[in-house]
Amino acid sequence: MMRQSFLTGIFLVLGASLHAQTVLPIRSVLMYPDRAQITRKDQVKLAAGKNRIIVGNVSPNLSPDTLRAACAPDCTIVEISSRLDRFAEAVRPRIQALEKKLAAVQEKRDSVAQAVSRNAFVLTFTNQLGAAAGRVIGEETIRPGESSRWRNAFTFIQNEKSARKKVIQKLEDDLRRVDLELQAVQRELNQAKSDGEKTARTIEVRINALRATTAELQISYNITGASWSISYGATLQKDGGVTLEMFGDAIQSTGEDWKNVSLGFSTANTQRGIDRPKLRAFRLRVNEMRVQQVYKLDERGAGNEIADAEPASEAETGGVTQIETGGTALVFRVPEAQTVDSSNRPQKIPLAKFNLKPVESYFRVVPSISTSAVFAVKLKNDRVFPLLAGPVDLFRAGRFTGKTRLAYVPGSSEFTLGFAEDRNIMVNRNVIRNRGNASIIGDNKLLTREIRFEAENRGKESAEVRIYETVPVSELQEVVVTVTQTGGFKEEKAGSGIYSQRFTLAPGAKVSASLTYTVKAPPDFPEHMIDR
Repeated sequence: MMRQSFLTGIFLVLGASLHAQTVLPIRSVLMYPDRAQITRKDQVKLAAGKNRIIVGNVSPNLSPDTLRAACAPDCTIVEISSRLDRFAEAVRPRIQALEKKLAAVQEKRDSVAQAVSRNAFVLTFTNQLGAAAGRVIGEETIRPGESSRWRNAFTFIQNEKSARKKVIQKLEDDLRRVDLELQAVQRELNQAKSDGEKTARTIEVRINALRATTAELQISYNITGASWSISYGATLQKDGGVTLEMFGDAIQSTGEDWKNVSLGFSTANTQRGIDRPKLRAFRLRVNEMRVQQVYKLDERGAGNEIADAEPASEAETGGVTQIETGGTALVFRVPEAQTVDSSNRPQKIPLAKFNLKPVESYFRVVPSISTSAVFAVKLKNDRVFPLLAGPVDLFRAGRFTGKTRLAYVPGSSEFTLGFAEDRNIMVNRNVIRNRGNASIIGDNKLLTREIRFEAENRGKESAEVRIYETVPVSELQEVVVTVTQTGGFKEEKAGSGIYSQRFTLAPGAKVSASLTYTVKAPPDFPEHMIDR
């Protein structure tokens, strides 16, 4: 079966005569988050003077303005260009031939199906005759002289039934074979029509050679329809450390299969710097209007702020890949040749694997959300390259425990991974609510919240436990929040409203703690806003 292919052929033309045909294979691919850079390279024979190289059946996703070519030795690139070709006319004769073949097979199938129908009708009639003859013989109403003739007729009918069944079975087998043939021709026709709808680019390179020589020709271009993203696998070890694996998830549907190529993954943002930033007028104004006061609850994250780090100059990836740096981008180079087909299916390629020692580990509990504890491990990225943001598959004790997401972590910075919940650490939370007047004269109300905790270690080993609780932070002058009793809790960051306390629990031990705060607010303040 003939089929259009995206295997690139290269033709050497001198004047108007065709001299040779060879293959210019893809040697390397550098993937970006939204595209890829393709490099083709091979030895070609050049005649002295002007030469024209034609590279056909290149993916239509090629960006013409990114075409580049280089030639050495003793040759110069004069011009490089591309054009868009369609396969419709080339495939039309094949489509017409397959349509005729499909009609012939369909006619054959109709003929066999009709034969099956006729024989089935005869078999049904024969069954009816056999049933009637059987009843006549069984009733014994026939004269003795006619008995043998009825029996002969019955035997003939039975033989005819057997013969018809064999014919029908053979015809049904033929029908199944014709159906398979019909399906095969239909698939081939669908493929031919699909090929006819395809487009491709043809690249033309004009070269001047000082003398007849064999030179190395390199063509590179950017192509859309390809992208990559990063993902991780984090395995908690028995010593408390974490083995971190980095993967590049490559995906492409460019129409070109990348077979045994040198593959790289770049972190550069190709969209940055394409357009010059535009300035707009910056004006300050005041619009006077009647303001209606509305109370709102604003929940904000209180994660650690991470500053950008300098790009890495060299790094250790556990021997999985080499790292190149340029500007603010990293390039992970995979040492072994890789194959990424144009199937639009993600392919996971290892980029790095290394062990990180724990800075600290503890059981993190947020009782207002869940009474169970999550085992958290704080780690330090001791690589000189940053960890890019991406999803993380978590493993503990040889089992998959869930997924999380890693934010951007510069080199030498700390980050925390939380593994599966541990049912051995339980923390119960109880809120005592009181309401009164803020003063004898005023009508402001005073809301008191006492939050009591009871932590228990049901496991067989000591555990460091951290309990986290939030206290509302007021940005309103008329609403005043005061922590009256910390009970050992400390605010994580001034003004954050996030409090925590650490406990070391022996096996079977229990410990209690409490945190109390008051809210002085106007009478119309909605009380439910401070309850969680």
